[in-house]
Amino acid sequence: MLSKQRLQSPSNAPEMEALSPNDVPVVLIDMHTCSLDSKIKMNLENAMSSIAKVRLFRKSSQGDRFPMDRQIANLREEIIPELQRNIVGDITIEGFLAKSLFYSNIGSNDYLTNYLYPPSYEPILYPVPAYRDHLIEVYTAQLKELHNLGARKFLISGLATFGCIPFYISIFSRKNDKCVDKFNKLAREFNSKLKTAVQ
Repeated sequence: MLSKQRLQSPSNAPEMEALSPNDVPVVLIDMHTCSLDSKIKMNLENAMSSIAKVRLFRKSSQGDRFPMDRQIANLREEIIPELQRNIVGDITIEGFLAKSLFYSNIGSNDYLTNYLYPPSYEPILYPVPAYRDHLIEVYTAQLKELHNLGARKFLISGLATFGCIPFYISIFSRKNDKCVDKFNKLAREFNSKLKTAVQ
């Protein structure tokens, strides 16, 4: 059984509500003010990056994102120096990064919050193919930067069919029970171009 639970962050953030099973405690951690063991904090920051986008353009009404450029800067300026201080034995930072798996699933928010969600001026600046190609150009440059930092193993997944997200169906579908095919087509075309770019 799920119930609403009041959450209070350790900082001055307002109370929040979450749905959770009655017997499972819910913890809200403010990454900017808490003092956690560095290893735990790095893992949490890694998990938090699931709300990301390729480009840093505008904040969305659903909250801020953790853009790929900021993630790369965080790796370069915070995580790699922390690893260098804590790696012991025969392991080198180069060897550690070369054996690490870098997973990336990014781009949906660039379409959903920067391009498709009104009001957006980007469709005026970029026709659909130009926007897709621009995203892929920026994204591949970011992946090359990760490679320059020492990443060697990548798992890059494509975009989900975001034309089936209920919110977008309710706004853009002519029949409110059908996926928005033109949005799903955007995702498929992006995935195809991305696959070609990274091979």
